[in-house]
Formats: sequence, C-alpha cells, structure tokens
Amino acid sequence: MLMQSPGQVYKMKIVTKHKIIYPFLVMGTVYIFIEVLFKALMGSMVGVLGIKYLSFVGYTSLWMFIVGAFAGILIGQLNNKPKFYNSKIISQCFIGTVIVLTLEFASGMILNVWLHCNLWSYSNLPFNIRGQICLPFAIAWFLLTPLAIWMDDFLYWIFYNDGKLYSLWSLYKKLILFK
Repeated sequence: MLMQSPGQVYKMKIVTKHKIIYPFLVMGTVYIFIEVLFKALMGSMVGVLGIKYLSFVGYTSLWMFIVGAFAGILIGQLNNKPKFYNSKIISQCFIGTVIVLTLEFASGMILNVWLHCNLWSYSNLPFNIRGQICLPFAIAWFLLTPLAIWMDDFLYWIFYNDGKLYSLWSLYKKLILFK
C-alpha cells in the first residue's frame, strides 16, 4: 500500500469560514508561547527588576496572539493551494517566513512605532529593519514554518476529521534533505 505524501494529504482538507476558529485560537496560543520561550531563552528580561541570566523569564503581549493567529491561518490557507503544497518544503519555509515577517513588521510599525506600545525592539540584534524584524528571528520563523504547516493539518484532522495524520518529522526530514 502506498503511503500518501503530506502534499496529497493537504488536498483532502476541506476549509470553510467557520473552520478557522479552532486553528486561529490554537495558532495564536502557540505563537505567544513560542515568543515567551524565545524571550526567556534569550534573556530579554535580564537586568529588569534584578532578573539574572538563567532565570528564563519571558513575556509577550496579547497583540501577538492576533499576529500569530493570522500568520498561522495564512500559512495554513496557503497550504491548501496546490502550487504551495506541491513545492519543495524549503520554498514553503521561505514563503512562511515572508508571511510572518510581513505581519510582524506591519504590526510592529503600527503598535511600536505609531502607537508607542513598545512591545519589542530588535534594534540590538544584527540585520534588523527599524528594530521590528531581524535576521535571527527570520531564521527561527523559517525553521518553525513546517510546524505551522503540520499544525494546521493536524488541527483540521483533530477538530474536523479532515485530511489524514502524518508526522511532523516527515516535514523536517524533507527540509533537512532539501526535498
């Protein structure tokens, strides 16, 4: 029996407007969890109120829930298009990274620059653009795009019984092997 590739599995997913509610909620939650984790590991709170390295204190804003949810939904919806899911995973990762960086830059310009919410600043990181996006996080989002693709399919499978289950490792294996 032939196993279906993830690209073939994606084709079976049926998407309607009401079916983005659970993925929206889960993707937003995962996104803010990743933000808190990254900031904790990078020591972004070190020096505030005497917080030391190895304290692993992170933070985020609820605005990032919305940004992350939209990023996940956009990557997931793009994942329903044959031109996207039939392309190599490395191409999918580049497109996913562009989606996340575009949303982060736009939200950063609105929230941080225009509204002065000061939610984040990557000014001290290399290759940043106006302190809103930077190369290190671009690399991180590139590596996390397979997770977003898999999670979208997994959520549709678990909540709506659409598609077929496959492993997250299968996407990362393709990325490692440049398939």
